[in-house]
Amino acid sequence: MPWSETDPGLSAIAFVLAVILLVYTALGQPLLGWWLRRWVERRRQSTPGALRRFYLVTVAVQTSWIVLAALILLTSPQLTASDLGLRIPHAWLPIAAGALGLGAALGAIWLIDWARSRAGERRSRGESTDPAADLVSVLSPHTRPERRLYGASLIVAGVAEEVLYRALLPVILVVVGLPWWIAVAAAVVLFALAHVYQGWWGLVGPGLFGALLMALYIGTGSLLVPILVHLGVAVWTLARTGRGRRHR
Repeated sequence: MPWSETDPGLSAIAFVLAVILLVYTALGQPLLGWWLRRWVERRRQSTPGALRRFYLVTVAVQTSWIVLAALILLTSPQLTASDLGLRIPHAWLPIAAGALGLGAALGAIWLIDWARSRAGERRSRGESTDPAADLVSVLSPHTRPERRLYGASLIVAGVAEEVLYRALLPVILVVVGLPWWIAVAAAVVLFALAHVYQGWWGLVGPGLFGALLMALYIGTGSLLVPILVHLGVAVWTLARTGRGRRHR
């Protein structure tokens, strides 16, 4: 890997950690995301620092993915960094296609921002709003400290989600016996489920984005490419949330 049906081999300790991660991504992460969303919605207005705590928890959880991935790699002599895509790209045409995909992703972010603005206008008039747009508004930073933590969470996610969902999960699923193409499809589905707390957009938007990133990973053979694309989207997202610069 990437990409073949050859089992790269995991040590006993790494296999246990891998199974824990697999169960977590299938059940724990969707449930945790949903619970955190509800927690922020209930406390955003009444509890100072609630959103900052949300960002901190997100950073801590996603950092733990990187740590577990490193432990799995270090405790499995047969598993190499190349098996997790940590190498220079061997093909460049998919990168050009990825640039087009990045443009599409940035366009989608612009639409979300536009929907959030419209939701704020309707809310100010006492009208009902779209739940997805409301959620974006709830989780967006409004102060400088919130914006700094939001930026940190986006950057960590840009690395951690690629390590887990693009590189590590397909390896784990191949180890447990799935063909590589099913393992890849399952990893994309699990990435979408991780964003189910965002409602229908969480399944559709991140699901399509995850499929694009996976295609880049497979096409180039390097995890560095989807990481850079993911970080590019993160920087753009942070730039679009400029409200924090105008608040103390």
